[in-house]
Amino acid sequence: MKAPLTYFEGHLSYKEKLEKPEYRFEFAIKQLKNGYPLDVLDIGCGDGTFIGHLLKAGHRADGVEIDKEKLAVAKKNTGQVIFSSFNKVTKLYDAVVAIEVLEHLKGGPVVFLERMRKRLKPGGVIFFTVPIEIELLDADHRHFFDIYDVIELANKFSEDFTVWYIPKYLKFGAELKLFAVLIRC
Repeated sequence: MKAPLTYFEGHLSYKEKLEKPEYRFEFAIKQLKNGYPLDVLDIGCGDGTFIGHLLKAGHRADGVEIDKEKLAVAKKNTGQVIFSSFNKVTKLYDAVVAIEVLEHLKGGPVVFLERMRKRLKPGGVIFFTVPIEIELLDADHRHFFDIYDVIELANKFSEDFTVWYIPKYLKFGAELKLFAVLIRC
């Protein structure tokens, strides 16, 4: 049986609306603040847009991207280290980020988050987002999350976490809803 949601209300925030696509990156960077500059690993970095925002904010960043075309674009756009596989990452980071990645995983999200945690420096954080409007998702999305799933997942790694419900987020012309999660490890 799932714990009543009221038990977790201290971990929830309902205040964020991301009216423009780039706001999700600004929102993520704002949550990562715990000193400057941070070493950040962006898993599923795509074309490197978030890495660019991290660099502009004064952080250092590397990425992981399995799509070869996107990987080449990310390297060109950022000039940063972009790994073709998470298995190739050996460095430790202050923050490991996965923006809209967990829903695509062939394996389970718990194993993936454990791998993220192993790439953290002591006191580091995991930040991830997942969409919750399943009718807008395609067959490529293997995992769907509700608030209980997200809280249960975060709680497996730390009692010190925050979940944001983002009721409006624009992506590719569609309005989505997201959960954003920060786990302090």
